Amino acid sequence: VLAHGSRFFDTQIIEIPPIVCDLPEVIIKPASTWLRTLAGACDFEIIAIAYLPIFAAYATLNTSLSNAAFVILSLLLCAFTFIYQFVTLSLAGRTFGMAILNLRIVDKEYETRTVTLRQKALRAWGASIAFICPPLNFLVMRFNRHHYSLPDLLSGTAPVPNQQS
Repeated sequence: VLAHGSRFFDTQIIEIPPIVCDLPEVIIKPASTWLRTLAGACDFEIIAIAYLPIFAAYATLNTSLSNAAFVILSLLLCAFTFIYQFVTLSLAGRTFGMAILNLRIVDKEYETRTVTLRQKALRAWGASIAFICPPLNFLVMRFNRHHYSLPDLLSGTAPVPNQQS
């Protein structure tokens, strides 16, 4: 009981039940490796078809395919892959391959939280690395507990099957 001037106030202690402290960790289960590989294959086809005119023009106009030419073509492919990933993730929240297989990107910590533009950019960066070096991505997926891929770990997001139809 507290005294304040001529008034008395009763003090109540509100107790938090101990069950709240024992809540299990919520883990977002990403889509299967098979679905993710199929989505990546669809994206690979789109990038390859769009990149083909660039490669054809370079091969036609510059007949010497030296080491420098392969470096330039590789850098162009990396840039093109990042742009494709970033634009599709920014505009639609998923790539075309994910849309075909009905996958969506969610935040790994809170599935209902909106994925930020920073997370989309990091995901595009990670997806570009995974696209250029698939064995690295498969090793990352194999050797982490929840089987998150390189883009998942870099961005804090994960592709999950879309329950909304």
